[in-house]
Amino acid sequence: MAPRSSLPLTLATKIRRLVISAQPGAALPSEARLAAQFNVGRTTVREALKLVEQEGLIDVRHGSGRFARPHLSVERPISRYESVTELLRSLGYQPTNQIVAREVRDASRDERSALALPVRALVVALDRVRYAEGEAIICSRDVMPHALLADVADGDWEGSLLDILATRGHRPVMATSHFSASRLPEPFASAVPLRAEDPWLHARQVSRDAAGLPIVAAHDYYRGDLFSFDVVRHQA
Repeated sequence: MAPRSSLPLTLATKIRRLVISAQPGAALPSEARLAAQFNVGRTTVREALKLVEQEGLIDVRHGSGRFARPHLSVERPISRYESVTELLRSLGYQPTNQIVAREVRDASRDERSALALPVRALVVALDRVRYAEGEAIICSRDVMPHALLADVADGDWEGSLLDILATRGHRPVMATSHFSASRLPEPFASAVPLRAEDPWLHARQVSRDAAGLPIVAAHDYYRGDLFSFDVVRHQA
């Protein structure tokens, strides 16, 4: 049997799944029904519901009950290559961007290696927080050769980065990626303080154009409570 102190956390996970699987606006079972369904006490149910409410997944209407709020939840094949803008638009959302930092600087040793750049090459470094339905869901750090983007280094970065590169004949079409769990680093942690301590899925990747030229060295941080990626494996 789980320790009593862990019961609300365990139940909160089960209720969270229940909420995410429900239609937005659907009424949730009463405390009594949840207690009976999961074989726990009403006090444990209240504590678990409070945890889920704090995450913004439940709308409490006094006198009416609790209801599932609209939410984002994304499952995607890990082999699919697409921009954040394309991903969110395909799901029916209109993403918006917050530019956290932007600079032209010397490439670091790792960036020169990733992008096949010479010593003292300049790069454009762009940090953005991506929003959908008012929720910060992805933080992106993109580093690109300055020679490709000199005319827009101080310009408009609100749209799809892939589209901007495509207009210059270097649309990325594939990427090599490494995924790991991570905390949200600066400057994103300051920009998204309420979510900084949440789990984030860190994708470190290098994108290439159709000619195989490395175009973008990126660090993307996906909300761990919203995103999951599927992979198909075959026996050798």
